[in-house]
Amino acid sequence: MDRLAATDAARLADELFAVNRAIETETENALNAFRAEMNIATDGERRKQLSRSLKQLHKGRIPEFAEGPLQQIKQCLESLHSGAKES
Repeated sequence: MDRLAATDAARLADELFAVNRAIETETENALNAFRAEMNIATDGERRKQLSRSLKQLHKGRIPEFAEGPLQQIKQCLESLHSGAKES
């Protein structure tokens, strides 16, 4: 019985590690994408929203603002965070 529990615990730890690694990778991709958008944004309000989103990403949160291609990145992060909570 203990061996089975240890095996399950090890498997779950591996799954959690994989999910956390995926979140880190996708967060880094999101940071790069938001920075790239910030570099080309000329509208002051959009730059402010992107700046806020970058701060949220740096804090490990999902950005509130995302439009266009950034929306897909936000959805991916939401999905990964949701999977981490279920694990």
